[in-house]
Amino acid sequence: MSNSFRIINPVLLLIVFAGLRPIGALAGASVRGPANRCPAGTVCDHALGVTVTPPANWRVLPTGKLPPHTIGLYALPVSGPSYNLRLIIASDGTTRDSNDLRAATRATRAFTRGYERLHMRPPLVEAPVRYGGAPGIMIRNLPGGPTLAIGMVLAHHGVLYRILAPGATLDRDQIRTLRSLRFISRIGPFPPANPAAPRGRYFRM
Repeated sequence: MSNSFRIINPVLLLIVFAGLRPIGALAGASVRGPANRCPAGTVCDHALGVTVTPPANWRVLPTGKLPPHTIGLYALPVSGPSYNLRLIIASDGTTRDSNDLRAATRATRAFTRGYERLHMRPPLVEAPVRYGGAPGIMIRNLPGGPTLAIGMVLAHHGVLYRILAPGATLDRDQIRTLRSLRFISRIGPFPPANPAAPRGRYFRM
């Protein structure tokens, strides 16, 4: 199990510089995965084994702005240095724990220990969640850049997922997209929890 939710994290607390080019409407976007096509209107990654159906005004961050096999979604119109980032879905490694809820809880505990000494205000708040049939833990009040952020850990059949949703609360577009999350057959090894950061213009918190 990976301790990849850390105070300094190159994936979850990553804020992308403005200046990216819009890449058009979603038409079945596969994020740095095998050539398998995704159904129209969906975004998927076959290494992660995840697909989501975002709103029509959401776009996928171009290749190279996030590590491989990381789904990054932003909304139009672009606003501010965070590029109106709405959702990031990435690997949190693998686990030998066959109990998904227990695995997600342990990964969350490993994360929150890093914040205990900070006496944060507002404090972190945890709540159980379930998306795509997988149990997980939601963590509110993360320091995610210009605003607070919401983090989540999901566990599904021996693998862990980490999700970041910028904002102190989930907006309706984020909720709809999370509820659309489905698990699909994975191809190849599950991506590592802390892949090498991409080269180019980006900002790490």
